[in-house]
Amino acid sequence: MSLEGQERDGRRRGRKDRRRTEEGQREDRGRTFPDYNPYTIRRCRDCDMNSGKGKLAFVPEYELCRGCKIIRECYQKREKANRENLTRYTPEEKHEIYMRPIEWQFERLSDDKSPYTVTRHILKDKKEMDFKRVEAVALSFGKSHDMRIMPEIHESETQIRLAFGLPEKKNPDLIVWSDFVDVKSPFSTSNIVTNANDAVRQGSIACITDHLTVIPESKIKHFAGKIFGDKNYTKDTVYFYVKKGTV
Repeated sequence: MSLEGQERDGRRRGRKDRRRTEEGQREDRGRTFPDYNPYTIRRCRDCDMNSGKGKLAFVPEYELCRGCKIIRECYQKREKANRENLTRYTPEEKHEIYMRPIEWQFERLSDDKSPYTVTRHILKDKKEMDFKRVEAVALSFGKSHDMRIMPEIHESETQIRLAFGLPEKKNPDLIVWSDFVDVKSPFSTSNIVTNANDAVRQGSIACITDHLTVIPESKIKHFAGKIFGDKNYTKDTVYFYVKKGTV
């Protein structure tokens, strides 16, 4: 190929590469991490596991995908092992606790000098994997409001559920004022809307935390807009908890 032909070919490639870059920038604008970046591959965009829709039943071809799959499986195994180590109560023991005055069913977690109280229900085990995340959110709320960390109450305990004002068959993590809040810690920012909708299915306002992924404060407004723009999110409020410890 002549020098002139090489120059024309180079210009064509340059325009093509620039056009591809500009298209990618438009497509990725507003995202914390683009679908294609040094830490992920383009296939992450359509991965059922990454979107929270399911599991991969095969060994992925790419090393990065294999690592992602292994990490998630390890977390799931850890969750299973954790459940086996939790304190177990018989139905009779649970019923005895539920029969106490409501205030006696909770222990205080906040500082005694605080004008607001953050309390944990006795049946909410501190060894649960999500407890530290829920507690962190509760203590942050507790700087300006009374908070209760709730246990999972079986749907058959109708009288107890009525006493707490719980939605039918729902088990939110927190009670703030008369509102219910469910704490969600997505693995990826691409799961934020899905997690928020899961909270609504619990009859609760979503509180999205950055315990398991990075959520820059500068992107919170963007993610809130995506949540409110989803037809399945029917609440008029959403909370975000970031590492600085504020909600």
